[in-house]
Amino acid sequence: MLENIRIVLVEPKGSGNIGSVARAMRNMGVKELALVGGGRTKSFWARAMAVHAKEILEKARRFNSLREAVADCGLVVGTTCRGGLYRSHSCSPRAEAPRI
Repeated sequence: MLENIRIVLVEPKGSGNIGSVARAMRNMGVKELALVGGGRTKSFWARAMAVHAKEILEKARRFNSLREAVADCGLVVGTTCRGGLYRSHSCSPRAEAPRI
């Protein structure tokens, strides 16, 4: 089931964050990483933080927009640490897990 999950990072801050996400993906068995906007997968920090997940970094796909990155997805779930006026629908990861 996890082979159907794509992690999309939009304008990631710092290549170390990309590496950390790749490492977490590998630990959970998720293999598809997509990047929208900035972020370097070949930098020292991305590779250092990825540890054993360098293959995920090497296979990461780049897209020009979020719409393009999720165009072939059947369900899209977004996360953020920021609150906002226009974020009216929110739920916990535990609540969304059955849908995924």
